[in-house]
Amino acid sequence: MELFYILLLIFIFSTIQSIFGLGLLLFGTPSLLLMGYGFSETLWMLLPSSCSLSLLQVIKNREAIETKKPVYLITVPTLILSLALIIKLGYLLSIKKIVGSFLLLTAFLRFSRTADQWSKKLVQRSKGMMYFLIGLIHGVSNLGGAPLSILASSVHNGRKAVSTNIAFVYFILAFSQIIVLTIFDRGTFSYSYLLFIPVVIANYLLTSKILVKHIDDSKFRYLINMLIMFFGIICFF
Repeated sequence: MELFYILLLIFIFSTIQSIFGLGLLLFGTPSLLLMGYGFSETLWMLLPSSCSLSLLQVIKNREAIETKKPVYLITVPTLILSLALIIKLGYLLSIKKIVGSFLLLTAFLRFSRTADQWSKKLVQRSKGMMYFLIGLIHGVSNLGGAPLSILASSVHNGRKAVSTNIAFVYFILAFSQIIVLTIFDRGTFSYSYLLFIPVVIANYLLTSKILVKHIDDSKFRYLINMLIMFFGIICFF
C-alpha cells in the first residue's frame, strides 16, 4: 500500500514537471522526507524517474538545447562534492529543515516581483555564481530546480527553450547524483524503484499531448507557488 502512495505522488508531481519543466524533485523530495524516508533513499526513489523524464524531454526538443560548459565545469563538481558530504555527514544535520528553508526561499522568489527582478539581475551580473549555487543547493537538498529555472528564464526565450534546457541540466544533475549514490550509498537502492520509470514516461507522453493545451499558466503557477510554501512550512514540524 505504501508503494502505491509513493507511485501516486510520483504520478502527480511528474504531471506538473511534464507541463512546467520541474515538479518531480521539487515536491517529491519533501513529500518522501515527511513520510519518514532518509535523504539517500528519497533520492534513489526519485532520480531514476527524474533522469528518464528529463532525457525524454531533451530528446523530444533536442534542437532547443544549448550546451553550457559551466554546467560541467562548475555545477557538476559542486554537486558531487556537496552531495557526498551530505551522505557522509547528513546525520549531523536536519535534512528536512534544509529542504524546507530552500522551499520557502523559492516561494519568496516566485511570489515577490522585486525578488524575482533582483535574482534575474544577479544572473546577468554573475552567471558563474548561479551555476555554483545550482550545484550546491541541488547537492544538499535536491532542489536546485529553483535557481535553475531563474537562470534558464533569464538566458533563454520562449517556454519551449526554457523547459528543454532545464530538462537538459536536470538530466546531467540526476545522472551525476546517481553516480555519487552508487559509490557512497548503494545499499539503500531497491529495484522496485525502477517500476516508477514507465509510469512517469507514459504520463509524460499523455500529458504533453492532452493537458498542456488546456492549462491556464497563471492560475497553475499560483497553485504551484502555494504548494511550495506549504511544503516549506510543514518541513519544520
